[in-house]
Amino acid sequence: MLRVGVVICSLFLFHKTNAGQNPLQDSLYAYQQIGLHQLSHKPSPIVIAIVDDGYLLNHRDLDGHIYTNKLEIPGNGIDDDQNGYVDDVSGYDVSDHDGDVSIPIGREKEYYHGTMIASIVLRSAKIAFGNEHPIQIMPIKALGDKATKSYLLDGYSGIAYALQQKADIIVCAWSGGKADEKQAALFTQAAANGILILAAAGNYFSEQIDAPASITNVTAVAALDTNLHKCESSNFGKKIDFSAPGTNVYAAHPIKENAYSYFDGTSTAVALAGGLAAIVKSLFPAASPTEIVAAIKNTALPIDSVNQSYAGKLGAGLINLHAIEYLTADKNSFFNSSRPEGEIWLGQNHNNLDWTIKPYGGFKGIFIQPIIAHDKQRNLTFNVTDAAGKSSVYLAGELGLGKTFYTQQLTISYKGKPQKRPLNIKYAVEPIDSAKLYCFDLVELTQPEGEIEDGSGNENYANKCACKWQIIAPEGKRIKVEFLEFDTQPKIDFVWLFEGSVTHEDMLSAKFSGPDMPPTIISRSNQLLVWFVTDNSIIAKGWKLRYSFTDEPPGVIDSTHK
Repeated sequence: MLRVGVVICSLFLFHKTNAGQNPLQDSLYAYQQIGLHQLSHKPSPIVIAIVDDGYLLNHRDLDGHIYTNKLEIPGNGIDDDQNGYVDDVSGYDVSDHDGDVSIPIGREKEYYHGTMIASIVLRSAKIAFGNEHPIQIMPIKALGDKATKSYLLDGYSGIAYALQQKADIIVCAWSGGKADEKQAALFTQAAANGILILAAAGNYFSEQIDAPASITNVTAVAALDTNLHKCESSNFGKKIDFSAPGTNVYAAHPIKENAYSYFDGTSTAVALAGGLAAIVKSLFPAASPTEIVAAIKNTALPIDSVNQSYAGKLGAGLINLHAIEYLTADKNSFFNSSRPEGEIWLGQNHNNLDWTIKPYGGFKGIFIQPIIAHDKQRNLTFNVTDAAGKSSVYLAGELGLGKTFYTQQLTISYKGKPQKRPLNIKYAVEPIDSAKLYCFDLVELTQPEGEIEDGSGNENYANKCACKWQIIAPEGKRIKVEFLEFDTQPKIDFVWLFEGSVTHEDMLSAKFSGPDMPPTIISRSNQLLVWFVTDNSIIAKGWKLRYSFTDEPPGVIDSTHK
């Protein structure tokens, strides 16, 4: 499992800031972006499980807020509560199979991620409720002490532990690869047990979102910059539920008990979303994951007006503390016509209502689906009017499985009796997938030779594409890549070559952009992943390469001296 919620420390550790000098370097700036402030409400105790690389438990942001398994006796080497885990007093290390979730000595700069995520969740709770709040972190370590790469190979084992310990919320600031049948079943179990799981969208410029964020019962979070634009590297797409700040997020670093830095990436975004979800859950302990996510979505700030090329691909918008009001107020009072995803409600006091859904940007259409609670609701009549003024009458039962209206604006009208049992109508825009115009998804290649190209032919390649080709040679063979054509936007649109099967910086073999012909590359292993990623601006003619299986030694051959 690959952690792709990559985080960049943007300022030096221990950096002291003066909010009056630069608001972007205010330690509360990102938290204030989502409206966090002190509340007078009294929270209930809840547990947030974080599955990550390791933790400095005595960091001043974490100290006093770590979950304790009271059924386990510390250090006796016995599984006292017979849950299958020995000495899991304060979380568990599912990689090394012990109760020590701390960071290997001397590797704090590598294993900083879990401490940072925990800090963001707890700082969110502290802003809302003060330092004595009852929200606890269950630290789960899913990276072995002797690991040489930052793959969270045991991420799903960490999720299984959190489910077994009945955490209220699980935060996964990582993604990558695919979940097998057994791993995917964990998320069905979480939904059945009322456990909310949030995951990072990933930082690979892609519209293709990997597991666990891609899984149906997981809430996927994208990242925004300080101007509410999508962070350049943040993944995006129809699966995104909402977005959160992903730049200049102030949080703990485990190099020292009082060390802090500023971090970037979808990791920080999902941590802030986890903090907000924790606040909502602590105020409404009986709220289900569906209700919590709905509260956050339906109070989110629409952001497609400044992200029109990503219309419908950043979820409902920027998350906001107003989510705590949604579960008790008139839900229709939060309806925003420009929000690309949300709900409308027909209830006891509603007998003459119109809702106009008019999001920003271009998209294929608007999908609506009534969530019918009982048979009588099937006969409720709605009038649906598109942007051209064409109106049609529908029974709720006719729309029960959902229907997409191919229009840029939709008005839903109800004129009838108030309903004793509320009817919920979900809606979401259907985005245009321009990224898949010429190439998309993953193509597996096992033939001993062949050609790969961007697919645009005589046309320029598409914006926002992220295409992959997995070349697999027999064991003992290597792969030779010779470029035949090459022209991409310099320093922006890249062809990446990775050893193995994952797009991770530790496995990067080479990357190329611009008008110059790249050299010939011979891989170190029998697998090579070719990945083509473009942004949303300038496009060029594209590229073509020839690959072949070879016994030649690995290395780079300058194309000008073949």
